[in-house]
Amino acid sequence: MSLNESSSNKYHASRIQDVLCAANIFVVGTYATALSVVRDLYKAGAKKISLLNVDAGSTKTENVDATENSFCQKIDLDWTIANIENAISGADLVIDTLSDWQKKLALSDVCMENDKVLVHSGITGFRFQIYTMIPGRSACLRCALPLAGIDEVPRKPAVESTIDAVIELVDAWLSLESIKYLAKIGIVQGNELFKFDCLSGEFEVIRGLDGEPDCPDCGRKVNRRLYPIL
Repeated sequence: MSLNESSSNKYHASRIQDVLCAANIFVVGTYATALSVVRDLYKAGAKKISLLNVDAGSTKTENVDATENSFCQKIDLDWTIANIENAISGADLVIDTLSDWQKKLALSDVCMENDKVLVHSGITGFRFQIYTMIPGRSACLRCALPLAGIDEVPRKPAVESTIDAVIELVDAWLSLESIKYLAKIGIVQGNELFKFDCLSGEFEVIRGLDGEPDCPDCGRKVNRRLYPIL
């Protein structure tokens, strides 16, 4: 590596840390599934992280390892649309680690309505997907999932067990997608969904998940972008 390349890499690392340090990041889910996301982001330089525990019956703040307290602000929140809207009002980016698919769809609705970028994950056993939803560019989850071949969303949280290694792999990917978007590095298309099967090793990218003009959710954002009010 040349001296110029070394200096350039140090500059980029410093800029990424500066951007992450200033960003307001909200992770929505449970302490059990979200802490590795929080740790990854914190170690990368993020300092304004809020972890919203909204899954009923999940671990409460007082039971979380005290060593995690410095990583983020932990908030136990009753699940209502109004509570979520108020909680993420100052967010630069929202990360979905929820286990309840109906709440995932509702969180997508809230983020699209309030122009908040959402980095979504969904895990079923050893399979998972990652999708970065950018209002005005991306399809909402209600449109994106069927287009990606995920036609039936469970009405209740999945009961199929998932090992920690899969959760940590997903969390690492969520962290990377968040860092890329916030620091404006690499490529975040906003219309691509990644699917991975940890058992078979099969990897698939579904492209072209643009906002649907006829959708009352993501369609309004697309139409506003294409035909701005003068």
